[in-house]
Amino acid sequence: RQRRGRKLDGIGYIPRTIAGAIVGAALGVAGAGRHHAEALASDAVAPGNPLELRRDPGNEHDPNAIAVHAVGDAGEGGGRQVGWVPRELAAELAHRLDEGAPWSALVLREQRRSPRDPRHGLTMLLAPDALIG
Repeated sequence: RQRRGRKLDGIGYIPRTIAGAIVGAALGVAGAGRHHAEALASDAVAPGNPLELRRDPGNEHDPNAIAVHAVGDAGEGGGRQVGWVPRELAAELAHRLDEGAPWSALVLREQRRSPRDPRHGLTMLLAPDALIG
């Protein structure tokens, strides 16, 4: 089977660009299980739910940082950070967001060690609004 993207250090596949533009990605949310386990327990990050991308240019570790937040009511876990767009993609996407390009994300699937275990990670679909928004 031939894949239509390039592998990014085990985090997912990014489709080839079209006319120099990224057309979307299915990839893991970086730091989700390690730093945001409590937020992962929320129903706000169930598969199919939207995620919000927030630029964080003041991030001391990465000036291209893009935080990923749950969407929904605060009482249901909405607004809480669940992780980051992986550094490799954030470097390509940050300037587009800074220029006002609308991008959307949604939870594609949850990662669990077994069906009864809590979520330990998320896979998200990330694409321009026109494709999934």
